[in-house]
Amino acid sequence: VFVCQSCGSKYSVEEIRKMMGVASGDAPSKKTNNVDINNFLTLARNALENDKEAEAERYANKALEQDVNCAEAWFLKGKAVGWQTTGRKNRLSDATSAFIKALNCASSADREKLEGEVVDSFGALLIATLNLHAGFFSADSSSATEEHYDGLCNTLSEGIHLLNKLCIETGLRYPREV
Repeated sequence: VFVCQSCGSKYSVEEIRKMMGVASGDAPSKKTNNVDINNFLTLARNALENDKEAEAERYANKALEQDVNCAEAWFLKGKAVGWQTTGRKNRLSDATSAFIKALNCASSADREKLEGEVVDSFGALLIATLNLHAGFFSADSSSATEEHYDGLCNTLSEGIHLLNKLCIETGLRYPREV
C-alpha cells in the first residue's frame, strides 16, 4: 500500500500502476506520459492546498521533467516557491521567473485565465512578503530595528522591480487601481 503524503489516501500497487499508465508486468516507460504529468500536477495542487509548499515544488518539478513546456507546472512551481519565502530567504524572484515561464509556455486559449491567476498569485505573494517585514512595526515599534526597516524597503523595491520584469517579459498588463 502506498500513502499520498498530501492527502493521506491509500493506493494499492495495481492502482498506482493504473495511475501511472503502466500494465502489470511492464516496466515504466521513459517516454513523456500525459498521465504522469497530470498525476504530478494533481499532487502539486493538493500539496499547495494543504500548505505543503516544498512538496508541491517537488511535484511540479517532476511534471517539468516530463514536459519542460507545461505552463501549469511552471505556474504551480511559482506559487510553491513563492510561499516558501521567509524573512531571511526571499524567493519572490524565483517565483516570478516561474510565472514568466508559465505565461510564455501557455497556449493562447489558456493564456487569459493564467494571466489572472498569475496577477492574483504575485499580488498575494508580495503582500505576504511585505507583511513578514511590516509585522515588526506596530504601535509599540521598539522591537523594530534598522534591519527590519531595510528588509521592508528592500522587499518593496524588489517587488516593484519583479512586477516590471513580469510585465515586460510576458506582455502582462497588471491592473492598477485608482
